[in-house]
Formats: sequence, structure tokens, C-alpha cells
Amino acid sequence: MSKDQLRFAIALFLSVPTGLGMRLFKSPTARHLYSLSTGLLLVYWPFGQGVCQALLPAILTYLAMAALPRQCGAIAWAVNMPYLIYLHVINASGHSWAQGDMDFTGCLMVLVLKLISLAMSYQDHHTKKKELTQC
Repeated sequence: MSKDQLRFAIALFLSVPTGLGMRLFKSPTARHLYSLSTGLLLVYWPFGQGVCQALLPAILTYLAMAALPRQCGAIAWAVNMPYLIYLHVINASGHSWAQGDMDFTGCLMVLVLKLISLAMSYQDHHTKKKELTQC
């Protein structure tokens, strides 16, 4: 097991007791700050600077939700998926994978799904009921 993989495994196991620490805070703001800070630390430790790759899709999705709530879901798809594919292409050599190094692409796949889901839900919230399609 490489050093990166060991760090990832330890961070994964530390996330459970860290999540239990949420009960120590009553204020929603304190809970948000605790969640943000511990989450960033738990992800930064195994992945390092790769965490910065999450900033662009998160910021662009937030801006789309703030500026264009009725189109933010489509914008999130149009921005996040090409960015994810771009990162897959530039990391596709497999050289670091063969050495046991981990990149942030796996985490970014989960983040992209969550950002698109959030933006789609927000778009549906701002869409008139008669314009919504039935599943």
C-alpha cells in the first residue's frame, strides 16, 4: 500500500468519529464551519493540492445558481462534465496510478454528481409547476 493510499484509508476511517463531533455544536453556523473545515482537512491530507481542482466547478455551479436559477442545472451539466472529462484526459497516462499515487479525479467524480444534482434540484425549485415534466 502506498503512502497516499494509506493516508486515504486513515482519512476515511477518521471521518466517522469526526462526523460524531458534529453533535458538539448547536448553532447551524458553527456546524457548517465545523463540517467545512474538517471536510477540507480530511480531503486535503491524502490528496494535497489536487483539492484545488474542486474550486472551479464548485464556484461556477454556485454562480450559475445565483445568477440564473432557472437554467442552472443545464449550466452545471455544461460546465462540470467537460471539466471532469478534461481532467480524466490529462491524468490518463496511468503512470501515477502504476506507482500507487492517487489523484483527485475520483473525488471530483462524486463532487460533480453532487453539484449537478444540487443545481438540478435548485432549477426545479425555480421552475413553475406547470412547466415541470412528469417522471
